[in-house]
Amino acid sequence: MRPRLSLPVLASVLLLPLAACGGQTSSGPSSSAVPDLPLSGVRWSVDAVTVDGRRIPAPAGAHLEVTDEGRARGDYGCNRFGAQVRVQGDTVTVRPGEATEKACATDVQSFEDGLRALLTGALTGELADDRLTLTDRHGDQIALSAAREPALMGTEWTVTSLVEGDSAASLPEGTRGTAVLAFAEDGTAEGSLGCNRFTADARITGDSVVLGPIAATRKLCDGPGMELERALTAVLESGALRYRLEQGALTLTAGDGTGLVASADPER
Repeated sequence: MRPRLSLPVLASVLLLPLAACGGQTSSGPSSSAVPDLPLSGVRWSVDAVTVDGRRIPAPAGAHLEVTDEGRARGDYGCNRFGAQVRVQGDTVTVRPGEATEKACATDVQSFEDGLRALLTGALTGELADDRLTLTDRHGDQIALSAAREPALMGTEWTVTSLVEGDSAASLPEGTRGTAVLAFAEDGTAEGSLGCNRFTADARITGDSVVLGPIAATRKLCDGPGMELERALTAVLESGALRYRLEQGALTLTAGDGTGLVASADPER
């Protein structure tokens, strides 16, 4: 007589092939899995956005940084923002958070609106060398590039805002990108105050910068240009300025709390 299998034994025999199959498919990630994009620990400069086939260059200072914990912070071009970012393979999911609400020049505000709308939800990322492209489901794109932390000297700094105490104020209408300054190894500084070019001696000690008398051209400026020029001249001639380099930005602060913020923007 053929021996009969008990129910527990029969069940274990029937489950053996299933267990073998299950172990094979869940043993680990598939070799064809897409690795996560390495976005954290890099300061990504926003170069442009492309909407409906139209490429719009970014204003100076627009950038994005992502931490290992998935926390993002950056600048839309005028206003700063925070967000949560999750990276799974080549999919980058952005959940916007807090943002400042400074008044911006019309062209900058238009860019900010476009970038803010694009930088949300699920985006497909493509990384080539140091350039990152994020594409939404409509085909609109954000072009970014990895930026090295700039040095105080040898960098052209574009003034992006004025500082008074703990607050930053937008530049006068139409003057964004017109004021620049650069410090040279020979102990001099030069640039533009928004209308007129200037040169000055520059003594750098520790975290302090002292500019000598400013020599400037005497071109006539319009109202906003002259307003910016007066404000910057007052800051630069106010004695010892404390400088701080952080996240690709230079902050110069005078003893009375006034100052300026400038961004390294070598390509634009």
